Amino acid sequence: MTRSSYVLLCSGQSNIARITHGIAWSPPSNLKVWRYNVMTHGEAVGEGFHEPSDDVGTYANFYAACMARAHPEKSIYVINVSKGGTNLCQWLPGASSINMMNAIESNVAIALDQIEGADSVDEILWWGHESDAAPTADTSLDKFVDDFLTVIEQIDSNPWSAHKPPIRLHKLHPGCNQLAAHINHALERLVTLNPSR
Repeated sequence: MTRSSYVLLCSGQSNIARITHGIAWSPPSNLKVWRYNVMTHGEAVGEGFHEPSDDVGTYANFYAACMARAHPEKSIYVINVSKGGTNLCQWLPGASSINMMNAIESNVAIALDQIEGADSVDEILWWGHESDAAPTADTSLDKFVDDFLTVIEQIDSNPWSAHKPPIRLHKLHPGCNQLAAHINHALERLVTLNPSR
């Protein structure tokens, strides 16, 4: 981290959870979150950076909060463009509405313009794949890997990803459903094919 900010792009399936029963977390003051909701904005641009809510949690926000606490001298920005309950095919060229790659491309460049000195994403968090592991998805291991490589190529075709930032993938819980091991094996293969990422 050499500049005064660090930018995380989070995508994949949504991982938002409302914290209930009067429980809240304490977001650090150097953490900012892009105001975007796929149900509100679709492929359009979000509404700028804001303080994260203390009664809503996401993996991206919690991960970024740990980074913000470890680097209090930096501003940590989260651009979370994700959609729950969707298959990876929603990020591929020609995907039906809402095309999530279009949503990413609509939001990231505008968000970066609002961060002084930032012209690229520093890290990508990719969460999800429960829908791809569902029997109804009918996704072969090879197709999932090929599709994910296509998504990575699309991301890397943007100027803000030209330096090929690291991509943090997450395996599914083994009890998620009967095909979780199938998708987890595909994620392992992706890491093997892209060890530098």
